[in-house]
Amino acid sequence: MNPKHVKLLVGGLSAAVLVAVGRASVLDFETVNGLVPMEGMSISNQFQAQFGISFRRADGGYPVIGRTGVPRASFVVVTPELDLYDTLHPDDPRANQFGDFFLTDDGVVGGTKQIIVDFAAPVAKASGYLLDIDNSERMRITAYSDDGVTEVGEIVLAAGDVETGNGRSTPWSFERPTADIRQIRFKETGASSNANVAFDDFDSSYVPPPQQPAALDVRMAAVLSITGDVGRPYRIEYAEHLAPDNWLVLTNLFLPNSPFVLTDYTSTSSTHRYYRAVSLP
Repeated sequence: MNPKHVKLLVGGLSAAVLVAVGRASVLDFETVNGLVPMEGMSISNQFQAQFGISFRRADGGYPVIGRTGVPRASFVVVTPELDLYDTLHPDDPRANQFGDFFLTDDGVVGGTKQIIVDFAAPVAKASGYLLDIDNSERMRITAYSDDGVTEVGEIVLAAGDVETGNGRSTPWSFERPTADIRQIRFKETGASSNANVAFDDFDSSYVPPPQQPAALDVRMAAVLSITGDVGRPYRIEYAEHLAPDNWLVLTNLFLPNSPFVLTDYTSTSSTHRYYRAVSLP
């Protein structure tokens, strides 16, 4: 059998982004900030605003986007007819429930084998699937209430367990009595040198905060047209109220061309303002 990697599929729906009322739902990496991703794209905090999660690797780097099909980014599924790259076995009951893109640790065969998921706010539930756990592959999923110190849950899935096997998707889930999961770490700990960790369709009970309403503030600035002798010095003055002692200096300049356009950006907070140009010796 050809060597293959372990791919982590989290969730199980093929829609690009699904948002349930009141909470973030499934993240499947079919789009990244509204755009179709590219294989090899680094992923860190692009999904934090909507899904409340950010990604990193244990070695300080970031996981990358993988895509189903050739070239292989995560695993190979062997069938009697052909080898399937980054694709579930046709006999798997969820074979058609996943999209084209997923997240893998570094896209290198036998790479870092670990991905860390950080939550912007603690959650009580998280669930999904592991893919293609066979041979000597073994995945450890650990939930923490902090940055990898205080463990609040652990799941170990190894080849031979229920629903594991060549190209099979294996469910996993955490459900806590309180929202105390701040981080989940996925690590491949088996004897295989070719295993990787990868994600798709991630689901949790994260509830995003109310969206900040958009606000629009139009600020108008005075645009001045100055006509005079090119190269001659001028002083541009302004006043909020017309009076002999109210004039203040806006700027001094040698007129570069005539007419010359000057924008007074300090006028945006004024309801009205007067201007004059004074010739200098």
